[in-house]
Amino acid sequence: MPLQKTLVPVDIVAGLDTKNDPKLTPKLTDLQNGRYTVGSQISKRLGYTALSQTISGSTDLLSSGEGLTSFQDELLEFSSSKLYSYSESVERWIDKGGFQSVKIDSDDIIRNTSEAKNQDSCIASGLQLFAWEQYTTAGVLEGVYASVLDSVSGGIIQAATLIDATAINPRCIRLGPNPTLCYIDTSASPHLLKSVQVDTNNPVAFKAAKTISSVVNATNPVYDVAIYSDNASTGNGIVCYNNSGSTSVDVGYLTTDGAGGTSASGYPNIVTITSTNATDCIAICGDKVNTAAAESERIYIGYASTGSSAGLKIQRIKSTLLVEATHTVEGTATKIDGASMIVTQAGDLQIIYTLNATNTYDHQVKGALYNITDDSMGSAAIIKRSVGLVSKIWEYDSEKYFIAVHDSGLQPTYFVINTDGLVSAKILPGTAGELPAKFLSSVDSSVAGIFKFGGLVRSRLISKNNDLYSLTGVSNITVDFTSVERFEAAELGGNLHIGGGFVSMYDSQQIVELNYHLYPENISAAINNSAGSLAAGTYLYQVIWFWTDAKGQDHRSAPSVAVSAAPTGGSSTVTLTIPSLRLTQKTDVVCEVYRTVTVGRLFFKIGTVANNTAADSISFADAGAISDANLVAKQSLYTNGGIIENIPPPASLVLTNYKNRLVCVSSENPKKLIYSKNREPLSPVEFTDVFSIVLNKAIRITALAEFDQKLIIFEPNQIFYITGNGPTSTGAQNDFSAANLVTGDVGCSNTNSLVLMPLGLMFQSNKGIYLLNRSLETIYIGAEVEAYNHLTITSAELIQNENQIRYLTSDGRCLVYDYFYGKWASWTNHQGNGATIWNSNGDYVFLRTDGRIFQQSATSYKDDNDPIEMSLTTSWVKTNGIQGFQRIRRALVLGDFKSVHTLQLECGFDYQEYFNELHKFNYMTDLEIIEYGDSTPYGLEGYFGTNNGVANGVYQFRAHMKKQKCQSVRFRISDSEEADPGQAYSISSLMLEVGVRENTMKLPAQKLT
Repeated sequence: MPLQKTLVPVDIVAGLDTKNDPKLTPKLTDLQNGRYTVGSQISKRLGYTALSQTISGSTDLLSSGEGLTSFQDELLEFSSSKLYSYSESVERWIDKGGFQSVKIDSDDIIRNTSEAKNQDSCIASGLQLFAWEQYTTAGVLEGVYASVLDSVSGGIIQAATLIDATAINPRCIRLGPNPTLCYIDTSASPHLLKSVQVDTNNPVAFKAAKTISSVVNATNPVYDVAIYSDNASTGNGIVCYNNSGSTSVDVGYLTTDGAGGTSASGYPNIVTITSTNATDCIAICGDKVNTAAAESERIYIGYASTGSSAGLKIQRIKSTLLVEATHTVEGTATKIDGASMIVTQAGDLQIIYTLNATNTYDHQVKGALYNITDDSMGSAAIIKRSVGLVSKIWEYDSEKYFIAVHDSGLQPTYFVINTDGLVSAKILPGTAGELPAKFLSSVDSSVAGIFKFGGLVRSRLISKNNDLYSLTGVSNITVDFTSVERFEAAELGGNLHIGGGFVSMYDSQQIVELNYHLYPENISAAINNSAGSLAAGTYLYQVIWFWTDAKGQDHRSAPSVAVSAAPTGGSSTVTLTIPSLRLTQKTDVVCEVYRTVTVGRLFFKIGTVANNTAADSISFADAGAISDANLVAKQSLYTNGGIIENIPPPASLVLTNYKNRLVCVSSENPKKLIYSKNREPLSPVEFTDVFSIVLNKAIRITALAEFDQKLIIFEPNQIFYITGNGPTSTGAQNDFSAANLVTGDVGCSNTNSLVLMPLGLMFQSNKGIYLLNRSLETIYIGAEVEAYNHLTITSAELIQNENQIRYLTSDGRCLVYDYFYGKWASWTNHQGNGATIWNSNGDYVFLRTDGRIFQQSATSYKDDNDPIEMSLTTSWVKTNGIQGFQRIRRALVLGDFKSVHTLQLECGFDYQEYFNELHKFNYMTDLEIIEYGDSTPYGLEGYFGTNNGVANGVYQFRAHMKKQKCQSVRFRISDSEEADPGQAYSISSLMLEVGVRENTMKLPAQKLT
């Protein structure tokens, strides 16, 4: 019986579908580099032009980048610990200052009625070991305790386990696969240096302790340990300590199992290498990884003493433990409170140390570079004032970092700082531990770019001798340089606010910390009753930091604690000594001084003094030039009248605007929202530490958005919302609602994926891309691109003039949703670290993973010089049931010709994964020289020449199938570009001429049963 002929349309403009079985879906199974245009026609996407990578005033090129954003008409890139702004007029990038966005986290390891000190940690075999000295509230040593955690989940395997009741000075080190704890056993004199290891086969227990040395100095039991070989299975370590003799330091090896190295175990015996005892501190590091030959392996010892041989010295030691050279790093008689060293990736020895000061908040971190090749010591220089070291140094991406503490009574805070003095993060503001004596904690990493540190956190207050003291616990602090959540930004108040280790602001001139890391403190007043004209009485003084940004907005810190002065004469002067603001990126900061009238309570401005970051303090003399009668007419302190003082928010990566406020999520307490005061005209964004909301039902807030008069709050698996306008600047009339649950089934798993579009909020969840519509319903809008759920989304942008949402990824295709047609596409050659909409034209710009920055072109169909190939693959076409017989005679393509190209039509049959038939068609050449008929694969059943072929402008051809009998067929249509690539073509329709009969497809005998 002859087959019935029929024409079967193939819906090639139905959109992409990767969720459903390609044997059953009616949509495209692949669409590369296509976009939907008139009537849902598929056209090739536009290309990109590469922006210049030249840095103004430098011969270097901007060859790598971490993030991209825009501010008003500026294009901004975050790269190499700096912020750059692009100048279109000169096609160069302008350095706007140092900046680095890091993710901070802190979790309590131990907080109880005891006090922890001298903590340390390390990571090995997926286990994180913490150790600390523990004391009663009366200051009695309880011994060294340890906890063991799963380094991935954070789950506690051992909690606060007593190691030794007479132990002090715990140090943790990774020795091959073994998390190892070293400590000093004080039960004997001389003391004992011991080690104990976590049993990696049974991590709920420790192995038996080993004695490394029995001759540790009991007066100054100072020592240090470091990794020498970082081999995962056979790694070993090095150790140095004060010998029981009064003038010697010993050096030796640590074996993989935690024992001291001896000739019997294949190591040199422990030897004495100095002629002085290290009363202040000891540091050790090795250089085995960076050298190829054993004879060039080195150990470096740093040791500091107070006395006749004061200062910090280093010794270079061969692997055989023979001293090669000794150098003086710091020759001052000032005490050294901790030192650390690292052999850098560049091959130099970087040394950092804390220079002691009378006031803990006046300590300095200094650094020096030792040239290993030339055996020469560089000059020591101040890296940062107002802080002291709490951690050892580490290196990431050629930058050297350390954690320091600003140790003060009111604002103890940890800071992550690099050796150039750039502050990357602040941690535990107001609750960090004190400056350590002699011992620095290790910073360890098991995942590239993510570093963990055991820090101290102040907890409950206790009373001792009628004074209040804060107990300290141990906190697991994480510093993550790689999180894709970095570089979130929100514009408000004439500034761009950027998340990271602290919230920064950019005013088009420079990037600085929002508000101030520290407000003025420790102000003192001295009275001279024989000079000046200040009347007798009791006065109160307060000072604030003051700075005006490039937009003319005034930034004021919280006021200092009021200091009282009571001159007794009628001709007095009160001189204030004010510790300077040294932890700031701002320039031209001034200190504003305010005073009350006699026995008054309101403060009025009496003058200013410039801040000096290079000095420990500044001073201001009030000689009484402004009398009480005139003072009340002067500028009032902004907190007069009950205005709450300005306190910057903590570290935050998630932030958004809501009701003329900036709302942030605390990185260290991700259940906590911190919102700013309602912004006043011509004022910057101002926060306070009392404006916050804690979502007790939440686990971790991942994204925020203002949406239809609501603040939408996302978690990975939940969505909440809050309504209201919030409190006034005095804290009154707070009408913020409680957090209302929208759904507990889905949430946002990636901050970068959240985007507002006409239908609602689109976001990536753990189950794919969802839409929260204006009825607060969640819809699985990304089902058609479910195959790409594993990709890391780095940006989500709305392209208004193309009705698109573009999801840029760093490890695969860009996913494009056309919200007018409700269809998806995917774009290749489009991996990037970030994207933004730039300038008034709404140009889409993205930062490629290769460091180049591409701006969308309005006319080009090349990615810089790379041609773009549009490709679409149909689903399996079955005109007679899923396994019925069919005969595909011809395939007819209709579209629009755009530029010279060769069209390729590939055919696949019978559900096979490959394509086994190829047809090519060149519109410009084939129609002029070839007569088409049924006997050849191509043609329109007529002769086409220059008069009626190309000239009629119809882009249409018909392919005769070589293989016709099948149960299913699919097609892939693509173009082969010419020397000068263009748009090539647009596709409107694919039609099949089919013959069918009512029986199933014949199968080979092997497939029959």
